[in-house]
Amino acid sequence: MITRIVLAVLLGGGIGLAIGMVGRSAGGQCPILCNPYVSTGLGVLLGLILASRSGSVSALPRSQNLVSLDSEASYRQTVAAGKVALVEFYTNQCPACRAQLPELNALADEFAGKATVATLNAGRLSAVTKAEGIEAVPTTLIFRDGRCVETVVGMRPAKELARLLEKQLAESTGLAQTQA
Repeated sequence: MITRIVLAVLLGGGIGLAIGMVGRSAGGQCPILCNPYVSTGLGVLLGLILASRSGSVSALPRSQNLVSLDSEASYRQTVAAGKVALVEFYTNQCPACRAQLPELNALADEFAGKATVATLNAGRLSAVTKAEGIEAVPTTLIFRDGRCVETVVGMRPAKELARLLEKQLAESTGLAQTQA
């Protein structure tokens, strides 16, 4: 986050200074664009605004039980692990995805050891996103025994997602008892 702010300030200030110098040497009369000091200040301000608006899900606090899937292989391994898994597809630019993160943290802590709760950046792993038919974020897929059994599109409260996980855990243990 600090690096992004520093880069934004330097880039914004540099562009503002360049605009001010060009405007000044061109003999223009605009008090903003022809003054290197004012245009540099405006560039820095614009850089700060843009840096603060470009927050990401990864910058928010995460539970140690919330799994971050960063490759197709880790996604496939999590889904095929044989237990119940909840995978949330998100993007860094999605406000609803950022708002959903505390709900996922709570779920990951509540279901630690019973089910896997994971996030997957839909922008970074676009092949997985396309293969799963994800068209909107946030989208939550719930897997049992390697198969997608529930799809939830949009932001949902932790209680609703917990109910869906409990249902799949009950069915998973019911199947295990029937096969024994």
